[in-house]
Amino acid sequence: MSTKRVYNSKASPISGGQIKKLHALANAMGWDKEQYRNNLQVQTGKESSLTLTFDQAGSLIDDWERKAVAGGVWKQKLHSPYKPYSKKDHAPYGKKYTDMEGRPGFATGAQCRKIDAMWGQVARAEAGEPRDKALDTFVRNRFGVAGLRMLPMNDVGRVIKALEGMGAQQKSTGGTP
Repeated sequence: MSTKRVYNSKASPISGGQIKKLHALANAMGWDKEQYRNNLQVQTGKESSLTLTFDQAGSLIDDWERKAVAGGVWKQKLHSPYKPYSKKDHAPYGKKYTDMEGRPGFATGAQCRKIDAMWGQVARAEAGEPRDKALDTFVRNRFGVAGLRMLPMNDVGRVIKALEGMGAQQKSTGGTP
């Protein structure tokens, strides 16, 4: 089942992660440079992926991913970027929040991993999905966004500072997470 991705801004340029994914898909389908550029030209009217917008690249990735999956040379990642990961979801890809890269104006995957790790030190919730839900609730209640995955870049420092304060308070009162 294919899901349509929703991207943030039509004016944003293509991200480095999108360029890498386009090249990976082209390689998986066995395309040489000429075939890559020809497919790019036919589908987008552009001669270079560097001139694509974030949305154009997202649509092209979706299309090439469908073709690669249909050709049996690519396994589609069946994860919504708006749904918290489970251990099963991110294990094959290495790190949690890897799908967070290249979203202009939002926290990066590395920032989300840092916040998640800090939350693990102060949260009382059980590890796994309950802790992820508790983190999303904390972010929603304190910072007014839907959850960690929707955290704006300019709020990252505030969340980290709040978590540092919670950790310091626990140490001073002798509390346990």
